[in-house]
Amino acid sequence: MIKLVAVLCRLAMPTECHDETVTTSISMTACTIAVRDLPEWSKQFPNHYVAAWKCQMGSKATEREA
Repeated sequence: MIKLVAVLCRLAMPTECHDETVTTSISMTACTIAVRDLPEWSKQFPNHYVAAWKCQMGSKATEREA
């Protein structure tokens, strides 16, 4: 299965970024649809912004800039 991963960067230090898993065990189609929920989900991280997202399975990923 696939997981949706958001790349979060700090507002104060835009070069400080890290991956956060948004959802796990979903299909590729569900992953690309789940992206539309990222703005609401990212409210949990008020000092960060979503710089990119990826649908990831193992070491493979489909990446998009946010």
